[in-house]
Amino acid sequence: MDKFTNEDLKNLEVGQVIYECGYGTNLEAKVLTAPVVEDIEDGKGNIKWQAECTQTGRLIDYAVNENLGAYGLNLYEQPQYVQVVEGVVSYPRMGGEPIKYEDVAAADVANPFDIVKPGQEEAPAPG
Repeated sequence: MDKFTNEDLKNLEVGQVIYECGYGTNLEAKVLTAPVVEDIEDGKGNIKWQAECTQTGRLIDYAVNENLGAYGLNLYEQPQYVQVVEGVVSYPRMGGEPIKYEDVAAADVANPFDIVKPGQEEAPAPG
């Protein structure tokens, strides 16, 4: 899917899961408040809403200026960075604890995590 447009952002629904993607990783967030448009100037303004990072539970206050165009946040309906590690599809995520390699079979495949092999301290770097 293409990056969310300003119109897409204005129509986000409470409970919807979105992905902020960049630098080879995907931040998964759940929308908590309906977007509102504030500080309108020349018919454009700031689209604001609150979301929660699904990995850490931290609150995110989003504000996207409609005049930014392609320079705004990289928000999508699906994760944009995917990797395959030993035949298991996963996507690198910002925040949260990576799943241990021995627990991969128990992972929710619809929402995969980075994988840490036995003996590794942290998930492998994306790429």
